Amino acid sequence: MKRPLYPFVVAGLAGLALIASALDGARDAAPVTAAPAPVSPAPAPLARDTAPEPTPAPRPSPLSEAPAAARGDDGEPGEFTTTTDRVKAEIFKTEPELARFDSFREHVLLDANGREDYEALLADTRMYERLRGALSTSTEAEQTLESSFKRLMQIDYLREALAWRQNPARARLVSTVERIILEDSFTAELSPDARRSMAATRMELFEVFADQEPERAGALVEAAKGTPLEKLVRHFAARNQRRLVKERELGVQAQARRGVTP
Repeated sequence: MKRPLYPFVVAGLAGLALIASALDGARDAAPVTAAPAPVSPAPAPLARDTAPEPTPAPRPSPLSEAPAAARGDDGEPGEFTTTTDRVKAEIFKTEPELARFDSFREHVLLDANGREDYEALLADTRMYERLRGALSTSTEAEQTLESSFKRLMQIDYLREALAWRQNPARARLVSTVERIILEDSFTAELSPDARRSMAATRMELFEVFADQEPERAGALVEAAKGTPLEKLVRHFAARNQRRLVKERELGVQAQARRGVTP
């Protein structure tokens, strides 16, 4: 018996419709390809020895640092102890009298008790004898910053003791200074540096002595005649005389600028 053709025709038409629909969907979904853009050739890699150096970060200015990073005299952050303070601290370990003297000098105004203690120190004859031994010679082959500071402080002590006219031990003090200046202790074993330091010490003491005791200082020149120190003491006196003349000239000039008749 023959089958009717209708079901097959309908099925074929439905298949064709599905195929056409699929083709249309594929055409719509296909991406549109643009014309390819020209591609530049890749740059050749730089040679190793021509590679650019990295740019260093800018260094901050020292003025822009925070206050906490400020450096003190010795270079350590936040430390403000000076070189003078450190040298004094080393000297004072073995020189308690100089430590007391420096402490008194640091106080501008002393009370009654402080003044009494200070005057007792300036009149200490044992101190005079120690300084005579220390300033008359030198045991160091080379002068150091510490030894130079110590000598300056010792001279300052003698200057202050001489400037105190009421010093009860003044006669002993004057004799001590004269002995330091006139003592022949420039031995052959001393280094040139030590000899220069000793000569400079005596020259400064002579100026201090001439300011306080001009007649006694003049007598030292006579006392040095015929000794190995004659030429040196005469040089001290001549230099001190030039200093006094220069100071008088500067004083006259200063008065003239102020319109004061000398």
